[in-house]
Parts: sequence; C-alpha cells; structure tokens
Amino acid sequence: MRSSSVRAETASESFFAHRPALYSGLRWRLLYRLPWLIIHLLLALPLAVVAQMPALRDRPWGGLTVEDQVARWWCRGLLRIFGLRVQVHGQLTRQAVLVVANHLSWLDIVSLLSLRSMRFVAKAEISRWPVVGWLVTRARTVYVARGCSDSAQQVLNTMTQKLRAQQKVAIFPEGGVPEVNGVARFRHRLLAAAVQANVAVEPIALRYSVDGVVDKSLGFWPGEHFMANFFRLLGGPPAMVEVIVAAPIASVGMTSRELAQAAENVVRRHYEQGYAVAEHQITQGEAS
Repeated sequence: MRSSSVRAETASESFFAHRPALYSGLRWRLLYRLPWLIIHLLLALPLAVVAQMPALRDRPWGGLTVEDQVARWWCRGLLRIFGLRVQVHGQLTRQAVLVVANHLSWLDIVSLLSLRSMRFVAKAEISRWPVVGWLVTRARTVYVARGCSDSAQQVLNTMTQKLRAQQKVAIFPEGGVPEVNGVARFRHRLLAAAVQANVAVEPIALRYSVDGVVDKSLGFWPGEHFMANFFRLLGGPPAMVEVIVAAPIASVGMTSRELAQAAENVVRRHYEQGYAVAEHQITQGEAS
C-alpha cells in the first residue's frame, strides 16, 4: 500500500512540475465549481428521479424519450461544471450500431451520453462510484463482473438483444483505461454482439486537450482512487473533449476478431493523428 501511494505522489509531482501554470488555479477552481456541482445535483436529482417513473420515462420528447433527454441535459451540465467542452468531428449515426471507443477516463461515458442516447457496458465497480455510478446506472448500463465468464456471456446476450431491439450500445474494448499512452489492443469477445445482431460497428476516438495540447492526465494515477480523481478533475483547467466519429464498419462476413482489429486501427489512427489528418489519409487511400 505504501509503495502505491509513493508512486501516486511521484506521478502527481512529476505532472504538476511540468504543468505548473495549468494547475496553479486548482484550489480556486474548486472554490467556485464545487458549489455549482452541489446546485446541479440538488436540482437534477429530483428531475432525474421523476424522469425514471414508468409513466414518463418512455414518453417521446424532442426525438428522444423523457429519460434519455434528461440524461443528456444532466451530462451536459456536469461537463460544463468540470470546465469541459465537447467538440464532435464526423457524424454520429442514429441507427442501432455497436459503438466502440478508446477509454481514457470515467468522463468518456458522460461525454458520449451528452451527445446521443446509448446503452453502455461497464465494469461492475462503476455502479458503486458516487454521482457517476448513479448516473450511469440510470442510463440502463449493463454491468459485467471482471474475470467471470458466465457474466461476460450474459452481457453478450443482453447486448445482442438490445441491438436487435434497435438500441445503440457502447463498449470500451480495451477492457479498462490503459496504463500506457495511446490506444491499447481491442478485445474482441463483446464485438460478437454486432455479428450476431447483424449491425455495424461505429468506431469513436476520444481525445482530451488543454490549450490545444493533448492531455493524457485525466485517467487514474497509480494508487489514485475515484474521489481523488473526481476532485482533481473538478479543479482542473478548462479542456476540450474531442469526439472523432469514423465511418461505420459493416459486420457482415466478418468475425468478431476481425471487427476488433479493424475498429482498433481506425480509432488509433484518429487518436494519434487527429481528425483532419486521418480523414485526409483515408480519402487519399480511396482515391488511389
């Protein structure tokens, strides 16, 4: 336990040493953002509870259900309080597809829910996190127990049912936030749901940037628990969330392993090179 805390201290000291200007106002930002967070929770929680009532949650409202519309509003408000602005490149499809994205932070789910209604697959521990666990559960997230093959098979069956019912489902096939910078290998098992339901896979690359520079610090530092990460990000500098949406990949005639590899290649290219460069390379490749 001692060694992990030392690693966390070393990581944080190293990070702040390289970016003193960005995080010098952390305490001041907490001072005015924390009251806004409390107000947001006090106003939003009762509204979200009402939106969950069986008589209301599935009623249409602005092209979505009441439940999904409230969830989008809740997420957008939370992102603003954290000083995050979302920038979307490409077009999110409204069809039932399996969304696959790289994973950088618990804010990934909030960012995607602020844009489109979708059902996430997440590790069971998230359900116990304050604020975020409540929000993610309200979004009808499917939880999977790590290391349990029976749980994974049950989740796969549930995903297939939701996709066949014309619901958009989202997964982070890296299996967690990678310890190394960049995009880790995509695990293929859950992509079998796209094959079984005969729907496309929609690759999405997520990037966070501060003052135009890609910021990889939003994930958990070694030894950092959720609440420590939550308040560190709450007091962090204003940032941009880039959501780079690539063209859907048809699942017809492909195995889950092939789908995972194809999606991983697309997401990695967009993450490393950005939207404009990656799209230019794709267009050039098609033209040749």
